[in-house]
Amino acid sequence: MADQNSVFQIIVQQATPVAYKNMAAGSGFFIDPLQNNVAEGTMITNAHVVRTAQDIFIRLPAAHKTDIRAQVLGMSTDYDIAVLHFQPAELKKVKAILKQRYDVSEIPTLKFANSDLIHPKHFKNPKRAPVYARGYPLGTEYQMVTNGVVSGLKHTRSQCYIVTTATINGGNSGGPCVNGDGDVIGINSMKLVAKGVEEINMIIPSNRVIRTLPLLTDNGDNVNFMQAIIADIMLRKHLEKRKVGRANPQEVAQVGELLQGVEDLDYKIVVSNWNQHSVGGFKRQKDGVVTPVTISDWYVKHVHGKEGAHSLFQKVYKHLHENEIEEVIAMRKKGFQHFRCLDCQSEEIECTGKGENSQMMEKVIVPPRLVTIPRLGFGFSNSTGEKTLKYYNAPPDIKEGVIISSVSECGLMRLSGFECGDFLYKIGNASVIL
Repeated sequence: MADQNSVFQIIVQQATPVAYKNMAAGSGFFIDPLQNNVAEGTMITNAHVVRTAQDIFIRLPAAHKTDIRAQVLGMSTDYDIAVLHFQPAELKKVKAILKQRYDVSEIPTLKFANSDLIHPKHFKNPKRAPVYARGYPLGTEYQMVTNGVVSGLKHTRSQCYIVTTATINGGNSGGPCVNGDGDVIGINSMKLVAKGVEEINMIIPSNRVIRTLPLLTDNGDNVNFMQAIIADIMLRKHLEKRKVGRANPQEVAQVGELLQGVEDLDYKIVVSNWNQHSVGGFKRQKDGVVTPVTISDWYVKHVHGKEGAHSLFQKVYKHLHENEIEEVIAMRKKGFQHFRCLDCQSEEIECTGKGENSQMMEKVIVPPRLVTIPRLGFGFSNSTGEKTLKYYNAPPDIKEGVIISSVSECGLMRLSGFECGDFLYKIGNASVIL
C-alpha cells in the first residue's frame, strides 16, 4: 500500500484575504531520484496547477487530512511542467508519516518510461497496450484510477500531446499516466471538451519531461541570489554589533563563499545545540551579570576578519549539526584559533552567524526558476556580408542566411543538432531570409 503514496493531491491557495476562498486542487507525483539525478522528495505536476499559487500543500493517501507545504523549484508554462520540492522539515514530516504507517524509510516514487515507444506507428492491428491515469479528479478526497489506451497524437498550443482514452477531469491535472508496468508515459494535462466530443484526453509525453528536468531543477542562480541577500542582512547585524557600520560588497561576497561550504546544514539545529548546551561558555557583563556566550559573540571574536576562519566555521557548524557537542567544547578549550586554515592564502572570509536568526530563515522562500522554451528554441542574427559567407564556406549560390546566436536546451533546434555559431542558410529547399 505504501506505493500508492507515489501519487498525491495538491491543494493550492490563491492570493485572497478570505480563508478557503479561491482554493484549487490538482495532482502530482514523486519521481525517482536516481533515474533523474534529483533530490529526494522531488515532485512533478502541471505548471497551470501552481503558477498563481500563494501557498501549495500536498496530501498523501497515508494522511489525506494532513497538509504538507511544498514550494515550486522550477516551472515552464510553455511545456506546462512544474517541479516541486520540500524544505527539510517538510521532507522529514513526509518520511515520518510513511514510517509510522507502513514502516518504510524511502518515499515511493515512479520511474519514467520511453514515451516514444507508446506512440502507435501503424493501425493494422487496432489493439493497443493499456494505460492508466492516476490522480484526484474533481478534487476527490481519495485517489482514483481510470484506464484506457493510447489513441494517437495531437498538436495544440504549439506542442504535441499523446491522446488516450483514459478519462481525466479537473483535479487530475499534474498526475501521472502510467503503462502496464506502472511507469510514467506522460503527465495528465487537459482534455477536449465540446458537445459530442468524447475520450480526447491529452498527456505531456514523458520524454519531454525528462529533457526539461535539468533546466527546471537547476535553480542555483536564485539560491545564490537569496543567500547573498541573507548574508548581507546577517553581516550587517554582526557589523552593527561591532559598531563597524555598513558592510561593503567585498564582505558580502566573502560571506556568500563561506555559505557554500555548509549549505546542506539545518541552521536551526546548529543554533539550538549551541544554545541548549552553552557550547560557547559564559561571560560576565559590565553590570556583573553572567550570561552565555552566543553564537554571535563567537562569530565576532573568532571568525570576523580572521584569515582562514572558514575552516573553523565549517568544523564548528558541522559538529553542532551532528550533535557532536563534546568536540566543539574540546575545540573551545584548546582555543578556536588553532582550528583555522593554516594553508589558506585566499581572501579573508566572513561568517554571517546565519543560524541565530532561524525565524528569518523560515520566511525566506527561494523564487522558482522560470524557464521559457519556445517551440523552435533559438536566437539568431542576420548575416549577408561576403566575409561571413566566405568564413562559413557557403555555396556560391547562397547570398543570405542567419547565424545561430542561442539554442534552447529543450527546443527542436537543439534536438536537431544545432549549436551556437552555426550558419543557417537553407531548410529543405527553402532559403532562409530573415
